[in-house]
Amino acid sequence: MKTALASLASAIGMLGVQVVALVILQPAEFGLFSSVYLLGALLLSISLSVVCDSWARLARSSETVRDDWGSYGAASFYLCVLGGVVAGVVALFLPPLAPYWWLAAVAVFAMGYRSSARFYSLHQSRWNEVLPGDVVGAMIAVVGGLWAFFAADDHLGAVMAVWAASTLGAAVLSRMPVSWRPMTLIHWGSRHRTTIGPLLRDSLLMDAAAIGTPYAMIPLLGVADFGLYRAVSNVAAPVRLVLAPIRPRLVLTTPTARLGILVTAAAIVTGMLAAATVWAIDALGLDLGTLSHLGALAIPTGLFVAANLQSHTFYLLARGHSAPRTLYVGRAVQTVLGIVLPIVGALLWGLEGAVWLYAVATTVSAVVWTVLVYRGRRIT
Repeated sequence: MKTALASLASAIGMLGVQVVALVILQPAEFGLFSSVYLLGALLLSISLSVVCDSWARLARSSETVRDDWGSYGAASFYLCVLGGVVAGVVALFLPPLAPYWWLAAVAVFAMGYRSSARFYSLHQSRWNEVLPGDVVGAMIAVVGGLWAFFAADDHLGAVMAVWAASTLGAAVLSRMPVSWRPMTLIHWGSRHRTTIGPLLRDSLLMDAAAIGTPYAMIPLLGVADFGLYRAVSNVAAPVRLVLAPIRPRLVLTTPTARLGILVTAAAIVTGMLAAATVWAIDALGLDLGTLSHLGALAIPTGLFVAANLQSHTFYLLARGHSAPRTLYVGRAVQTVLGIVLPIVGALLWGLEGAVWLYAVATTVSAVVWTVLVYRGRRIT
């Protein structure tokens, strides 16, 4: 029950901000918001490899590492400070976002630190450091989202404020660092370099496609169509946000035949629901910001959502169980497809081509990750 409650609250907290952005921002504004939100996603990815997953691998066999919050907390804090500074600087150079540069910095920092501290606390079953932050973050996201939707005049500023407030509220209730020495981050990297190296290379390959490609789309599609391109990915946010809170448990789960069947069935159903929802919003003429403009892309959106669930689940299983070579192969395939196909689609057919080939690339990647996880294992 604790795991279910924490997962639901965490998902609502992060999903709420993205949903609010989808339904009140027009495509151009949503494109601007996404350009900064992607920096938060990049920070999460890097912190998972540099701090969280590298610590978890060693903590399985070392009592000393398992209890090493002093170094873990300080390394997480200063890594996220760097991420927040980068986000603030980027926002300053985007004129519509410039007044909210400090909100961008706070949101990215707090999102990164909360995720990293939560990973540690959940791994240690310290529910008093998990549940309060999840619940408060969710409440701020919901209440702030309602205010932004019904009462705010400046929608872009309102979304940035809700994002910063919800992530900061969750971060404040997380476990706080016990060491404030900035050099701890450097010492951490040196101490864990043998585990950080493979995980970080894998993450950067993933980020090249998941984050680098969207940035490349901005000059190809323009800010408004870029907002629609990102909206397709954000329709799958519920999938990623449900998986993210249970990541520490999932990476330790044994890949069985039954698990594979359940994941595939869930992916198909989720994809169909996503396509039907997007189509219905357009058919009914509902005014829900960027989300109302996705009706013509309902089929590739549903395909992407289904493939994303399958791919992301088996990728996490691979990170927990597979050899580094397997991770390199899977990530290389996903990166090449995730970069080449959407860009080719954008160059040849514009927004529709980019979205369709993005969905195809994700589908092929899902098949590859599934095969790699089960290859060589006895299915039980």
